Amino acid sequence: DVLDAAWHEVTLLHLIGIAHRNLDLDHLVLDRDGRAWIVGLDRAVLDPHDGVIAGDVATLLAVTAAVVGIDRGVEHALRAVGRARLADALPRLQATGMPRGMAKPMRRHKMLAPLREATRAASGADELVTTELRRVTPRGVISVLMGAAAVYFLVPQILDSGDLWSKVTDAHWAWLL
Repeated sequence: DVLDAAWHEVTLLHLIGIAHRNLDLDHLVLDRDGRAWIVGLDRAVLDPHDGVIAGDVATLLAVTAAVVGIDRGVEHALRAVGRARLADALPRLQATGMPRGMAKPMRRHKMLAPLREATRAASGADELVTTELRRVTPRGVISVLMGAAAVYFLVPQILDSGDLWSKVTDAHWAWLL
């Protein structure tokens, strides 16, 4: 009943045009009456595209399957969202798409491959397809900023130089390192 209630809440969020984007067990709360509530909507988006909704479905499926088992988790997800939405979520069932605290345990317990296969079978998808997901990392942000700064400072110098070839040939090659 609790699992069905959690899926019902997520489905309602999606129906009104909200994607949570950070579903994990910390964001599913039971009140005294046993009713499930979704909390922590600080990363939620309004009017999400299909990929974000598929990410919510994949994440909730993975975190609940880790607790109740793969077969039972897939069964509840299928009942709640149907074959088509379950198939849409299939490419996002990968460690990169999971909340940060869940990715490592899922890799360690080798849970994602069997979960993906069970989801594929339940959704009726022909093959396992993955979507390339990437997290924004501090290293990536620094790389982009450094590249932008290089372009910003170097392009005007190159455009202002009259005889570029003579400047290149007169350059100190030690600076290349």
